Amino acid sequence: MGGPCSNSPTSVRWRSDLAADEPDGDDRPQGLRDLDDLDAVFGALAHRTRRHILQVMHARGGAMTAGELASRFSHSWPTTTRHLGVLVDAGLVSVQRQGRERHYELRRDRLAAMLALWLPSVGHGNS
Repeated sequence: MGGPCSNSPTSVRWRSDLAADEPDGDDRPQGLRDLDDLDAVFGALAHRTRRHILQVMHARGGAMTAGELASRFSHSWPTTTRHLGVLVDAGLVSVQRQGRERHYELRRDRLAAMLALWLPSVGHGNS
């Protein structure tokens, strides 16, 4: 799996989104890149608010606007924004700006890929 390939504030593109022949600028062995990805995903999942955001997004069909997300949480908007930023950086959520509004979408494929990578390494799932 991969890390961020763009510093764009409106979308993040992961190495797994690149075509096989597209360079990602990271010459480290795949195993080290995979470990970085696992750290990013599990770090994002370590906070209960971020897990809650993912659960709310899933329950609402996987996509929500920033305003819809803000109305679901009692803490300040800057706090919600920081949590969303961690989820975007980990590749668990993508964001697209449409006019003045930001639309967040759950990246179920990213979470599934990370679990498929990690579970066999701890003796679960297919090896």
